[in-house]
Amino acid sequence: MLKRNCVNQRATNESLKRIKFVIVSLTGWGALIFSGYKFFTGGKGKKEEGFPRVNKRMYLKLLVHCFHL
Repeated sequence: MLKRNCVNQRATNESLKRIKFVIVSLTGWGALIFSGYKFFTGGKGKKEEGFPRVNKRMYLKLLVHCFHL
C-alpha cells in the first residue's frame, strides 16, 4: 500500500474530478439499489412505534412539574 502525505499534497483538477465521479457514481448506485428494493418489496418495512407526539402545552406542564418553574 502506498503512503501519501495528504497534508502537503495539493489536489489537482484531475484528482478532484475523479473523486467527484466516484462519489456521484456510488450515490447513484445506492439510490438505484434502494429504489429497486423499495419497488420490489412494495415499500413495506417494519413499522416501529416511536415516541408519542407531545403538544406544547403538555411539554410546558412537564417542564414546570420537573423543574418547579
